[in-house]
Amino acid sequence: YQHREKMVILQISFLILCSLSQATGCFRLITPSKWGAKAANCSQPLRDVPAEYVVIIHTAGNPCRTHRDCHNEVKMIQNYHMNLKGWCDIAYSFLIGEDGYVYEGRGWRNEGSHTY
Repeated sequence: YQHREKMVILQISFLILCSLSQATGCFRLITPSKWGAKAANCSQPLRDVPAEYVVIIHTAGNPCRTHRDCHNEVKMIQNYHMNLKGWCDIAYSFLIGEDGYVYEGRGWRNEGSHTY
């Protein structure tokens, strides 16, 4: 339960950060170019803007507590999604690292593959 509680806290924190970011720009966003993303093979623009629903999930990846570890973890997730799952990009819009940074995946304007 401790892991699940930790993930719920992270997810709620992300929602709060997203809502605050519009007004204050308070969270630190790492863009795909900064974490070393591969170019996506496609994009699926959001069908409804603003988005009607938000889907929050957790990854089953390794913990990352440093910038280097988190950059590597996000790259490994993208590689897994693209090379093994056959998806055109990382599945997620954003990821939260244990280093306190938010890592942009597909971003604000594209649907994540887990939301279709």
